[in-house]
Amino acid sequence: MRNAVQGLWRLCRAAARAARDVAADPAHAAELAGRSLSLLRSQDLGVALGLRSTSYAEWIRRFEPGPEELRLRLQRLSRRPRITVVVPSRTDAARTVASVRAQIYGEWQLLVAGDNLGRLERLTEIATGELVAVVDPSAELAPHALLELAETLVLRPDAELLTCDEDRRDSRGLRTEPCFKPRLDVDLLQARDYVSHFAPSAPRS
Repeated sequence: MRNAVQGLWRLCRAAARAARDVAADPAHAAELAGRSLSLLRSQDLGVALGLRSTSYAEWIRRFEPGPEELRLRLQRLSRRPRITVVVPSRTDAARTVASVRAQIYGEWQLLVAGDNLGRLERLTEIATGELVAVVDPSAELAPHALLELAETLVLRPDAELLTCDEDRRDSRGLRTEPCFKPRLDVDLLQARDYVSHFAPSAPRS
């Protein structure tokens, strides 16, 4: 029962945030509503409300968008802001770079820096994107990661810092240890690495 109440509270908070988003940006109200309805249709409310447990693999299968949904979301973008991805160059950065090149959203700029901090700072200064995302060279981006950022930037062009959910891969290459982050939470920000391996932010003026 407690899980169900907590789940219902999370849904109520999400609904309240959606209402605030629509009020703050009425020009994109239809797009916000469409995304919310699409998410609700895809979700198993028993899991969302905590009435039924599920493995992370099952969660991925049920809730992560498929190719057709992502294609439609890409088509619905009213504009396509450029996103600059900066990867510090190390011997283990190959998978990170490959995951950037595999993005379904194509309006990106990739800058690969050395380990020298000064070079990294210079690259962020010459970035041409509306967002600059420094990616840890051990990280691997989901194929729709930049699309998610672009959608958010279209709805919130004044955004200065975005955070992303994340998980890890185990020794078998399976995705584990998900970390689902809420909107800005000061307590959580002080308690753990909230920005972590992927930190999209507005470029310096």
